[in-house]
Amino acid sequence: RIGLRLSSTDDYLDTDAEREGDGAAKNPYAAWEWGMAMRNAGDYTGASETHTLAALAFKDIGDRARSVIAALDAGIDLAATDNVKEAKSLLETYIPKTKAVEGNDVELLQRVIAKEGEARIALASLLWNANDKPGAEAQLGEACVRFDQLEADNADREAARIKKGLLPPPKIN
Repeated sequence: RIGLRLSSTDDYLDTDAEREGDGAAKNPYAAWEWGMAMRNAGDYTGASETHTLAALAFKDIGDRARSVIAALDAGIDLAATDNVKEAKSLLETYIPKTKAVEGNDVELLQRVIAKEGEARIALASLLWNANDKPGAEAQLGEACVRFDQLEADNADREAARIKKGLLPPPKIN
């Protein structure tokens, strides 16, 4: 959070929350990463709040794909808390938005689909715990379909690469 506060350059802001929001707006990538660090530390509510800030900041700069990814992360974070109602609402709102994401960056689009699958699995667990077994199974089934599509796309791209005689992309650790 300190990094987000330090990213803020507006002197008129009075509270840490305002400075964090301003810092996130200036660097949504840092806000998203901070949200992931908070999730890894077990602060799921804080992670959700930070991912929401990142989602809004990405939306403000016109990065729809990363905005949707960050919003889904906010829902996934909340799914690990007792705030089931809000988690379910966020996930049900943003999962359908993944299909409207467009672009030429194939790897980013693949990340959107992967995040959609992760969000569907989180939603399925919430539905299962709420005793909505058919809803949970439908979400899990759709996640599997989307993962299968992602895998098929990867296989098709690899086959096309081999057919063209191109070298594989370098592996960077």
